[in-house]
Amino acid sequence: MSNVYQMPRPAANDPMAAVRLFVQANPMVYVSQGGKFWVKTDQEGWQAQTPSATYGLDPMFMGDGNASRKYRQALQAVLQDHGHIYKRCAYTFRDDLPSDTFNLMDTSDWLDPEDGQHHVAFDILMISLCNGDEEAIDHIKRVVAWKRLNPEDSYTLPCCVLYGEGGTGKNTLVDRVLYTMFARQTITTSADKILKKFNAIIQGMTVVACNEKEQDDVSPSAIKNALHQERIVVEKKGIDGFQADNLSLMFIFSNRKDGGVWLDRSDADRRMSLIYVPKQEPRLTLRHHIARRLGLSESDTYKWLKEVALPIYASKHEVAKWLGHLFLTCDLSTQPTAFHGASYDDVMERQKPFFEQFCEAVFLDRMIDGKQYTFDYINETTAYAGYAALCRSLNNGRGIMGIRTFRPDLRDWLGEHAPHIVRKEKWQGYSQADHVRLWFNTRHLEKLSLEDNNDTKYLIGDPGRESWVGPSV
Repeated sequence: MSNVYQMPRPAANDPMAAVRLFVQANPMVYVSQGGKFWVKTDQEGWQAQTPSATYGLDPMFMGDGNASRKYRQALQAVLQDHGHIYKRCAYTFRDDLPSDTFNLMDTSDWLDPEDGQHHVAFDILMISLCNGDEEAIDHIKRVVAWKRLNPEDSYTLPCCVLYGEGGTGKNTLVDRVLYTMFARQTITTSADKILKKFNAIIQGMTVVACNEKEQDDVSPSAIKNALHQERIVVEKKGIDGFQADNLSLMFIFSNRKDGGVWLDRSDADRRMSLIYVPKQEPRLTLRHHIARRLGLSESDTYKWLKEVALPIYASKHEVAKWLGHLFLTCDLSTQPTAFHGASYDDVMERQKPFFEQFCEAVFLDRMIDGKQYTFDYINETTAYAGYAALCRSLNNGRGIMGIRTFRPDLRDWLGEHAPHIVRKEKWQGYSQADHVRLWFNTRHLEKLSLEDNNDTKYLIGDPGRESWVGPSV
């Protein structure tokens, strides 16, 4: 005799009773927008199905005869009796949806905090992810706890950028710990799957991790759209796009030392928390920190990670105790803002536009090889020729701005960073070439003649083929 439970079948002449049992075993709703049934699955939550695919779940709906037609009509009738027919659907953590809109977001299986001492494996994971930086560790813990406590605040929470050394446990955090905490509503995937048009892969996901690999994967404009929109359009091939709340806590993972995301110095940057683990020897991986914390050999470290830590990170009971620890120890009186520590400053410096690097090198006083460099004056045309020459030699000729853009940008930059450097100019003829513009340092020079020329202090070579001999950039 089979041990598999067989659902009782009602009489063949009672379609309504048969369909009620079917719906009980296969929770579903019907949404007229798109003409789809949404069926709840154990692993992936609510999934859209065509009517023909839904009818294929049970033979009673199959065929073209009167009997199967009666069962299909009974399915619509049962769903209507249960109030499970809607005009549209949405993903949201809000509870004020119109009655004709079905909320596809399900939090019923999320873990609740438990009492008890959390496992040391979680402490080691946090140390590994943040290179032991206590402020960064506290930040990650606060962000996770706030998301669990206030899921509706998704799009205002910081995007956590974890970058640098590989093997620190970035994927373990999302694909095991948070996957367990938020009942499988997490995903780690590439940037094009998250930020391009057909983004249904992230629909209904509480946590989304962008596993960045290529230089141009994560553009500033795409990040702005992902982080700064309260609502997004969910599009899936074969289904009409629909608006949904921006639900996901966002992570960006990168093994590059430049941050893995281009900071364009806009408001979007203020939503970025950058946490760096340097690449060095010995490598600062999760295994390294396990061995260091527990005093284990290399072989015992691998065994402990595989047999103890990884199961702990996926255990509902253990993750719930860690969540309880977060609620007890984290300051949750206010929503966490972006973490801007030394890593953020370092990335901003690494990604500083070449124009800004040039201006700082030429116009700002500084120590060079133990000697004080003091800017006195420079012809604006000479400055541009030097900037263009350096772009060609140091920046592979990329992004050279034209002189008509260079002039106002230089004026604005000096006005903000060195207002004591002013411009003296004079028309000496009718052509643009005869217009002399000199920038000079009023702190060091009282008088300056427009005929003065110090071009050779900065440039050597024929026009158009100059080489820069001024301050190093």
